[in-house]
Amino acid sequence: MKLLLIIVLFISGALGANQTDAGNGQKIEVSEGMEVLQPLVSEAPPVAAAVLSIEGEAADEPKAEPKAEPKADEPKAELKADQLKAELKAEPQAEEAKAELKADQPKAEPQTEEAKAKPSPSASGGCEDKPISVFHHVGGVSLYDTPQSVTSKLGEPEKIEQDEFWQELDIYYYPDVHVAFYDGLVQYVEVPLAEQIEINGKSVPMTEEGLKACLGQPDFIAEDGIVFQRDEAVLKLFIDESTRKPLYASFYHIATV
Repeated sequence: MKLLLIIVLFISGALGANQTDAGNGQKIEVSEGMEVLQPLVSEAPPVAAAVLSIEGEAADEPKAEPKAEPKADEPKAELKADQLKAELKAEPQAEEAKAELKADQPKAEPQTEEAKAKPSPSASGGCEDKPISVFHHVGGVSLYDTPQSVTSKLGEPEKIEQDEFWQELDIYYYPDVHVAFYDGLVQYVEVPLAEQIEINGKSVPMTEEGLKACLGQPDFIAEDGIVFQRDEAVLKLFIDESTRKPLYASFYHIATV
């Protein structure tokens, strides 16, 4: 706008310089006898009139309102707010679901000291409720049996042999037991290594743990085994000294030691 005003003022000044003093209606000679009638000059100076005209047009022109730039961050902010609301709403629901799941699960009852000390049925051979307190017989043979009573219970032996070191001993060999007699009475009952040993009609694992579960702690611990005593009856589990694996068991009277 300023540049336009400057141009108008410059043109008006040039025209004013070419005017003569002839006044209104005077003739001006231009060239070759042609006459030009000087137009009447309005009372208002041409420069002022042009400025007023330009200012009036400028005032009439509507002013352009500045365009509001689209706020690109508003949708993102709204989206983040919605996501935050959804997350806050989902957290209590997740905690409620976890609480319901825990409530539905059966609670494991705390194990008592008695239950911890009690051996499992597989290790004890069913002796956990009633430990063996007396030795009636092992392998079906008691310490007061005779050759006749043994054969009546177990049948005829596979073989009968004399002990190589003690000729007075007659040994009756059965698949599960070897019974040694001296002077018509049982000297000892030897049980070869097997998974289980029969004590008072109960099958007990033939291991240190199995015997301890049914008989309690050994009364004696030797280098070659562990010993359990009930009155005059003794049961010994022979164990390999290096490997600590059971070898065989022997049932005998304490007087024979």
